[in-house]
Amino acid sequence: MAPFAKPATRSPQASRSNSLDKYIVAETYVATSPSHISLNLNEEVFILDNSNPNLWKGQIDGREGWFPSSCVRKRG
Repeated sequence: MAPFAKPATRSPQASRSNSLDKYIVAETYVATSPSHISLNLNEEVFILDNSNPNLWKGQIDGREGWFPSSCVRKRG
């Protein structure tokens, strides 16, 4: 009997990036802890976790961290 081919797998980052929401920074934010990320006006942010209504996790140009959700607006 021939062995079954193992299904192709995708890295968690690759599968996660297909469903990320893109937001625009509307208010500058300076990180206040190592787990936070600083935001500059008009940067694009990919949202990784928005389960907390006040503090979201996002990614900008390979940088990743938490920031206040009030600093970003949904990209139209």
